[in-house]
Amino acid sequence: MLKKITAIMLRDLKSGLRDFMVIFIMVIPFLLAFALSLFVPSAGATTYQFAVDEKVGADVIEYLAKVGKVEVIGEGKSVEERVLQNDDIAGIKKDGNRFEILLEGNESEGIAEVTQQILMHLNTDERDLPLEIRFDSIGWSISPLAQYGAISLIIMTTFLGGMMIAFNIVEEKQSGTISAVNVSPAGKFEFVAGKSILGFIIPVIQSMGVMLIFKFTGVNLLMLAVIVFCSALVGVILGFVIGIIANDQISAVSSMKLTFLPVTASILGAILLSSKWLPVLYWSPFY
Repeated sequence: MLKKITAIMLRDLKSGLRDFMVIFIMVIPFLLAFALSLFVPSAGATTYQFAVDEKVGADVIEYLAKVGKVEVIGEGKSVEERVLQNDDIAGIKKDGNRFEILLEGNESEGIAEVTQQILMHLNTDERDLPLEIRFDSIGWSISPLAQYGAISLIIMTTFLGGMMIAFNIVEEKQSGTISAVNVSPAGKFEFVAGKSILGFIIPVIQSMGVMLIFKFTGVNLLMLAVIVFCSALVGVILGFVIGIIANDQISAVSSMKLTFLPVTASILGAILLSSKWLPVLYWSPFY
């Protein structure tokens, strides 16, 4: 029985890899997660960045590292070229006993003055920087974009596996191979189990990838896998229903679009509604 189930699963996987829509479904969560991660600010991001010629000395580099991110420019590379790149960074070189500050001209307001003050203070006997750093919590330990973005993508993965099932069933209906099930040695249970495996495995892999892309390394991945595996049951059921109803990929895609309503309502409702209104979302299996 296990051999038959595995054979059906591998056949679906091989058939799906020839279909652009199935490949798109498999990779889209990773692409969206990567795109969103580019807009997520790092919790440890520093305000000031310096491109420093290595000839200024290790003591100067260590001193600058107290207030910003220091990128050391080695021999054969140009500080000027680094400053001209598309980011907010100040270049520092040393000409004899004098420091030279290199700026592109479109840096953030005050970066020239701050860099100048830091270098002037470097030449004094007092090496402690005249800065006061204070951290205040406003209720968010991580970026809301990262939190809600990751949650939304994980919820999306739970029914993307069902879409793969629907497309595979539609493809078999169009090619006429699904009629061969009645005369094949595989029973109905084995057929359903073989079709369902990818609908559970793919969402788990996708959710793991989303967590790693957002660098949520503190998440219990085993617990996440169990939750996504159980939640994917809704997507698997939808996949079989749509696969049976739809006669082609266009109608299958149209039917799957209806699932975006409860998914979107669940996400937006959880974010925007106050706690007393959350029971109105209990109808949604994705909440």
